[in-house]
Amino acid sequence: MKRFKFLIIGSLALTTVAVVAGLVVFAIFSNDLPNLDTLTDYRPKLVTTIFSKEEKVLASYAQERRVYMPPENMPKNVVNAFVSAEDDEFFTHVGINPVTILRAAFKNIQAGRKVQGGSTITQQVAKTFLLSSEKSYSRKIKEALLAFKIESALSKDQILNLYLNQIFLGQNSYGIEAASLTYFGKSAKDLSIAEAAILAGLPKAPSSDNPVKNPKIANQRKLYVLGRMLETHRISQSEYDEAKAQELRIVTNPPNVANPTPYLSEFIRRRLVEQYGEERVAMGLSVYTTVSYDKQIAAQNAVDKGLREVDKRLGLRRPEKSLKGQKAIQEFVSEQHRNLSSEFYNYRIIDAKGEVHEPVALDTPTPIELGRNYEGVVVDKNKKLKSIQVKVGNRMGNIAPEDYNWALEANPDEVYGEKIIRNPYNEYRIGDVITIQADSFKEDKDGLASEAEKQQLNLKLEQQPLVQGALISYDVKTGALEAMVGGYDFHITQSHFNRAIQAIRQPGSTFKPFVYGAALESGLTPSTIIVDSPIVYSSKEEESEIESRWKPSNYGEKFYGDTTLRNAIAFSRNIPTIKLAQYLKVATIIDFARKLGVKSDIPSDLSVALGSASIGVSEIVKAWSIFANRGVKPDHHYIQRVLDWEGNILEEHGKTAEEIAKINAEAGRKTPVISTKNKIEDPIEDVTTNAAEGTQILDEKVAYLITSLLQSVVSYGTATSVQALKRPVAGKTGTTSDFKDAWFIGFTPQLITGTWIGFDGDRPIGRNETGGRAAAPIWLDYTSKALKDEPILDFEVPPGILQVKVDSETGDVPTQDTRKVVTEYFIDGNAPGQMAKSSESDPLHSLTNDQPRVLKTQVITGNPDLSPATNQNYGGEEGTSGMDELLREDL
Repeated sequence: MKRFKFLIIGSLALTTVAVVAGLVVFAIFSNDLPNLDTLTDYRPKLVTTIFSKEEKVLASYAQERRVYMPPENMPKNVVNAFVSAEDDEFFTHVGINPVTILRAAFKNIQAGRKVQGGSTITQQVAKTFLLSSEKSYSRKIKEALLAFKIESALSKDQILNLYLNQIFLGQNSYGIEAASLTYFGKSAKDLSIAEAAILAGLPKAPSSDNPVKNPKIANQRKLYVLGRMLETHRISQSEYDEAKAQELRIVTNPPNVANPTPYLSEFIRRRLVEQYGEERVAMGLSVYTTVSYDKQIAAQNAVDKGLREVDKRLGLRRPEKSLKGQKAIQEFVSEQHRNLSSEFYNYRIIDAKGEVHEPVALDTPTPIELGRNYEGVVVDKNKKLKSIQVKVGNRMGNIAPEDYNWALEANPDEVYGEKIIRNPYNEYRIGDVITIQADSFKEDKDGLASEAEKQQLNLKLEQQPLVQGALISYDVKTGALEAMVGGYDFHITQSHFNRAIQAIRQPGSTFKPFVYGAALESGLTPSTIIVDSPIVYSSKEEESEIESRWKPSNYGEKFYGDTTLRNAIAFSRNIPTIKLAQYLKVATIIDFARKLGVKSDIPSDLSVALGSASIGVSEIVKAWSIFANRGVKPDHHYIQRVLDWEGNILEEHGKTAEEIAKINAEAGRKTPVISTKNKIEDPIEDVTTNAAEGTQILDEKVAYLITSLLQSVVSYGTATSVQALKRPVAGKTGTTSDFKDAWFIGFTPQLITGTWIGFDGDRPIGRNETGGRAAAPIWLDYTSKALKDEPILDFEVPPGILQVKVDSETGDVPTQDTRKVVTEYFIDGNAPGQMAKSSESDPLHSLTNDQPRVLKTQVITGNPDLSPATNQNYGGEEGTSGMDELLREDL
C-alpha cells in the first residue's frame, strides 16, 4: 500500500512538474512567437508579366515560378495525394500529431539517422512562412506552438491552400499549379492520379529527385504515394492499379513565354525594381506597354537579318570548333539529334517500371525548322558540283556554291583582325563545325528519291554576326514606343547591353539636321547658296605647323561649287555644312540641339557640324521627333499602366496619383501605399526639354522646311534605297570616320525610327559600310512591315509656307540665263523676289536700310582663317562678326 501511495504521489509529482515545465516552456516561447499576418494576408511571390498594347504576353519574370490557385479550385486528386503522403490525419489533428512524432522518432532511432519526419502539414506551413530553417529544439517547439495557433485561426482548407501554393517542387516551380505546368504542361486541375502522385512525391528532395533530373527515383516516390493513397482509402484498388500502370509524359523543357522584346523587357524589369522594389515586383505585377507585338517582331527580324548581311560582307570567320575522327563526329550529331528532338517534341516517356523513353529513335529524322540557323558538321565534299556536304543531327545536307559564294566576295580588309576564309570549298576540313541555315528539302524531281534522300536538306552557309546594331521606333504623334531592339539576339550572344538606350555613339551626319534647322530658324532658306570649295582651318599662332591644320573634305574627296542648302544636306556634303556652322556660330547650333532635347555633351568646335558629339540612339531619335511632329514635343512613353496582383492600378500613363486613387476606390479597391523614389532616370520617358509634352518647341513652318529637306535625302540624295517604301519619307544617313558607325533615321507622318550599326568597341565596321548601305536597309525592312496596313499619308504643309519657282543653280528668281527651274518651299516673307523692309537685324542690311528691297538668295563662302579648336575664334563674341565676310549677294 505504501508503494502504491508512493507511486501515486510520484506520478502526480512528475505530472505536475511536466505540466509546470510545459507551462513555463509555453510562456517562454509564446512571448517570442511571430504573428499570423503573413498567413491571414497571404501575398505569394508570383510572376510579373509584360504585355504588348494588344495585351499579348511579351515576357514574364519571377524569382519563384508560381501560379496561384485559390482554395475552391484545388483539385481533389492533388489534395488526396499530398495529404496521404505528407499528413494522412491532417483533417482530424489539432496542428500536431503525437502518434506520427513518436513513430518517426522510433524509425529514426532504429536507423541511426533521420529517415522520417513527424511534422504535420500545419507545422510545415508554420516553418515555411514564419520560422527559419535552422535545426534546433527551440525551433521545433515554436513550430508546434505556432501549429496550434494556426489551427485556431484558419480553416483546414485555408491551411492546405497555403501549403500547396507555397511549397517548392523543383525546377524553380513553387506551388502545385506551376509544378504541373512545368512537368506535365497542363493545369493541376487536369492531372491524373498518377501525375498527382508524382508531384506529391517531390517534397522530400525536389531539386534532385524530380522526374526531369531523376525519373527512376521520381517513379519510386510515385509508387510510395499511390500505396499511401490506397492504404488511407483515398483511391480504390482499381484506381491504384490503373495509376501504377500509367505511362507518364514528362515535359523536358519547362514552358517559357516567347520573348520578342528581350532588351525592352529587361529594361522594364530594372525600371520596376528601381521604382517599386524587389519585394513588390516579386509579388507579381501586370505591366501593359505601348509596344506593338507585330512591329516588335518585325524590328527584331529586320535587325538580325541586316546584321547578318553586314557581317557576311566582312568575311567568313574560321570555325571555332573542329571534330577529330568519325567517332567524335557521330557523338556530336547523335547528341544534336537528341537535343533537337527533345526541343521539338518537348517530352519524354516514363513507363510503369520507371524506364525513360525518348520521343523518337536515333534513326527518326531530326526535326529541322526551315529558315533557322543550326550548327552542322562538314562530312564530305562533292568535287563535281563543288558543294559541301554537312550533317545536322541525322540529316544530310548540301551547301551549293551559290550559297557560300558570299565568302568569296567579302570585304578585302581583315576587319576581324584575323585571316578569313576566302574559299569555303577549298578551306573547310572534315569535322569543321559551321553555322548553316536550312533553306529547303531536296527536290524529288522524278519521284524516285528514297526516304533518306527526301530528308536531305539544301543549306545556306551562315555565321552568327559579331557586329551589333540597334533600332528604336516611336509613334510620331503620341510619342508611344512601338518597338525597340538593343542588339543581335539577346539569348545567343548573352549580351544584355541595350544599345538602343545605353550606347553613346557619334551620330555622324544624322546630327546635320540640327545644323540646317538652326540655319532655317535664323532666316536662311532651302535655296541659300553655300560655296562647296576646299578650306583649311588653322590657329594663327600655329600656322607654320602642318599638324595644327584641319582640312575637312566631302565623302569621295570632291567639291561641287555653289550648292543650295537643300542639295548640301541631300548629298550630305561636309564642307557646306562646316561653312554653315561657321556662319551660324557653334553656340547657335548647340542651343538649337539643346532646345530639341539633346542632353549629351556636345563639343564646342566646328567638328560638331559633322556629328562629332556622342549621343544615345533614343536621344537623337526623340529630338528628331519634334521635326516629325511639326515642331511639337511628343509625350514619349512606353508603359501604359501597371497593376498589382490584386488588380490595383499602381500607375497609368497620363493620370495623376489622385486620379488613380479615385479609379481604384470606385472599383472597390484601395491604392497601395508604395515607397518609391523620385522620378527615376529614364532614357525613354525623361524630360528631354524644359517644356512639357505638347509644347510647340519649334515653329511649325521651320519644322516643315527641315522635313522637306530630309525628304530630298530620300528622293535623290544618299538614301534613295528607301524610296522602295513607296510612301513619303524624310530621313538622313550617317557615317562616322573610318566607318565606325552607320546610321539611318527616318520618319513618315505616322512613325519615326532610328537604326544604328557598329561594333561595341572602336573597331571600324568595314570599308564602304555607310549608313545608306548598312543601316538604311534595316530601317526599310522594318518600316515596310510596320506600316503595311497603314494608309499612305503625305506631310501636311502648314499655313505660311509658299511654293516658289527658283533657278536650280542660283536658288534665286529665274532669269533669262536660267537653265532649270525647280519648285522650292519658303516661309512667307522670306522667299526670293518678295519685298522686305530692311533693318539693322537683317542679314542683308545696307546703307539704305529705310527702303524696301527685293529679297535675294544668300551665299555663304566660308572663312579659312578660323581655328576649329578654339571656340572664341568663331563662336564667341570675339570671333568673326560673320555676316560681311561670309555672305555675298548674287546680283
